[in-house]
Amino acid sequence: MNPAEATAGSTLVDRFARLWQESQSHGPPDVRAFVQGHAGLPLRELADLLLVDQTYRWQTGCPITAEQYLETWPDVAADPELRLDLVYGEYRARSARNLPVDPAAFVRRFPDLGEALSRQVEVAISESDVVLMVVDAFTGPTDYDQIMARMILHLDKPHLLVVNKIDGDLDEAEAA
Repeated sequence: MNPAEATAGSTLVDRFARLWQESQSHGPPDVRAFVQGHAGLPLRELADLLLVDQTYRWQTGCPITAEQYLETWPDVAADPELRLDLVYGEYRARSARNLPVDPAAFVRRFPDLGEALSRQVEVAISESDVVLMVVDAFTGPTDYDQIMARMILHLDKPHLLVVNKIDGDLDEAEAA
């Protein structure tokens, strides 16, 4: 960054976040173009820029999946910690928009991160006031659902179990 670009307390990540905040009139900033204008970024800073982009994209209804970021930025994908940050960033962004967040689906999408994602989910559960666990009525609880249920019980969190798709093709007698 040249001295004219530098301002006290301003980082590239802060500048990119401001671009997002100012984007209502001219559309979202292009993270690729922004990064290309700042060659030689450390991987941690690049990942932080991508996390900002990811968060704002989910907030504004123009999401990009973790897979898309990881495909576009292979150096970030190759670093296990940064890869986890982007995957968990999508998890948090979905949750913040009150979209369904299925830990098992994330583990299926990113099997190499299964254990690390489970630890992240455990942290999220421990910080929650109440946990809502949704189980599919047709498939029943999966192995991962059972793991999550044990984790919720172990953490002694208030919880609700919701059975989804109970109103499908089942007879009323079966549903009752």
